[in-house]
Amino acid sequence: MAYQNIAVAKDHRIATITLNRPEKVNAINREMSRELTQAIEEMVSDDDIGVVIFTGAGRGFCSGADISMQAARLSGELKRASRREVTSPLGGWEFFIPLAKMDKLAIAAVNGIAYGVGLSLALACDIRVASEKARFSSGYVKMGLTPGGGHSFLLPRIVGISKAIELMCTGDIIDAGEAEKIGLVAKVVPAGELMNSVHSMAKKIADSPFVAVELIKRLTYMGLENNLERQIYLESYAQRICHGTEDHKEAVKAFFDKRPPLFRGR
Repeated sequence: MAYQNIAVAKDHRIATITLNRPEKVNAINREMSRELTQAIEEMVSDDDIGVVIFTGAGRGFCSGADISMQAARLSGELKRASRREVTSPLGGWEFFIPLAKMDKLAIAAVNGIAYGVGLSLALACDIRVASEKARFSSGYVKMGLTPGGGHSFLLPRIVGISKAIELMCTGDIIDAGEAEKIGLVAKVVPAGELMNSVHSMAKKIADSPFVAVELIKRLTYMGLENNLERQIYLESYAQRICHGTEDHKEAVKAFFDKRPPLFRGR
């Protein structure tokens, strides 16, 4: 479908979703939120896609929620919301649920500021790679708000409870180097190399056996809530699934043929 607030491109099992409101530093409004939900659902149902990259157009990743929308809401100028929006418990951020459920790998290519819900979006991705120009802030508290989009669930699991509470309660801005130091991002690269670096990583993952990659992601997140015994059982079930795939058979054959395997995602 045609999108107005995001851009979607597909290439070699990789989809790139670009937040495309550069004049607002990609602040998220209702329309962008709806488009993100549709795009993510499209990626989920596309068996040819193995990795989804999220990035921002222009000089920033995402500056957060569109403040002009918030101001219009408070002044009563915002147009009447649909019944679905009024009754939704997610407050307009519906895209976080399909993103959280997505078995495809999600990579955030953070090219600039990632504040508030923009940081929430980056946190919801499985891997975060930052440009040296990237800046991060929880930011919600500075607007008199609590975090949203799974922010308070994900941030403590990524950087630890103490640091997460500090970041959420101060709203402090940290640079890319500090983000890497505390484990918020996997790595930092020069600004001009960000997308090439992320695409190289994405291609390596996309060329891997889809079933194994999806199960690794699922096992990892289930492991955060499981005890060790349950996790070992789940790993055993996952391995049995993999044993029946064509990609596993190809890997074994390639090992004995002394050649690189050619995985086909099945």
